[in-house]
Amino acid sequence: MSLFYSDAHEDEPLRDELARHLKILQLRRLILPWHDRAIVPGAAWDTEIHQELLRSELVLLLLSSHFMGSDYILGVELKTALQRAREGSATVVPVGTTTMASAGLQKKNGASRVGSAPISRACAA
Repeated sequence: MSLFYSDAHEDEPLRDELARHLKILQLRRLILPWHDRAIVPGAAWDTEIHQELLRSELVLLLLSSHFMGSDYILGVELKTALQRAREGSATVVPVGTTTMASAGLQKKNGASRVGSAPISRACAA
């Protein structure tokens, strides 16, 4: 299953920690993870992100204040992920790093339909 990490660059340590927790699934070839740090320098990053987002069967939204503050994530990645979830072509799982970010997303973008898997920074470490 192809997996797309949607996260703010400032949250890279949290994404790396989550990836370590999911590593056994990757080793068993149950997931094929991708994140935007895999983009080769000089490549059309917007095109690559869009292609991977459309290809992925599972989208993990790493919610944080940085995530909520990103116009690109909210306007492109989140919008596309939620549309694909509504169509049934992808599963979207919000992973909350703070209660505030999770509550703000649900009110702002209707993600409460998707469900969530809240974690705290202490749990992620």
